[in-house]
Amino acid sequence: MDGLMFDTERLALPCTAQAARENGWQMEPEDVRAVIGCNFRSAEEHFRSVYGEGFDYAPVRERALALMSEHIDREGIPLKAGLLHLLDYLRQNNIRFTVATSSNEPTARRYFESAGISGYFGEIMSGEKVERGKPDPQIYLRAAELLGVAADECVVLEDSLYGIESAYLAGMTPIMIPDLVEPTEGAKKMAYRVLGDLWEAKNVIEMLTEDK
Repeated sequence: MDGLMFDTERLALPCTAQAARENGWQMEPEDVRAVIGCNFRSAEEHFRSVYGEGFDYAPVRERALALMSEHIDREGIPLKAGLLHLLDYLRQNNIRFTVATSSNEPTARRYFESAGISGYFGEIMSGEKVERGKPDPQIYLRAAELLGVAADECVVLEDSLYGIESAYLAGMTPIMIPDLVEPTEGAKKMAYRVLGDLWEAKNVIEMLTEDK
């Protein structure tokens, strides 16, 4: 979701850094890049490995989300290029789809509503619904179960390195659309394609569907 559907990762970096400073921790936006694609548990483990066991991520995360919400309320939520076109294509062609996000469901639903796309989504797979976050494949395997399809019939669109690894380990077809983090050589090997935007993703999904 963040970084793929919405241009929110750029907003998350300074908001998380500001929230950390307000809670007595010096954190620069670059420090947050390491947890792009992680759920709360994984991010907390990472920050504690960097800042020590005394780092309490819960109030930092809560404040960061509040800062992001304030910004979105003022400015709206920026959509990634091609998102609406892709969603319309999937719905019109009866291709089942959902969101598998490390964010929690209330945050995701708030973003959907702000972006005016709530009508596209029924049940989603969010970070608090899994025990193990990306790069573990659990979130994508459960998303496949939610859709009622086999893992090897799923295409995953991801902007994060953790997400690409998660989809690959799930036995799916990962497509990377980089946002703030460029693909590593390892990610390139795991990804079916590395694309520039969601317009290109729609074309690849159309090709894969025709091949079935």
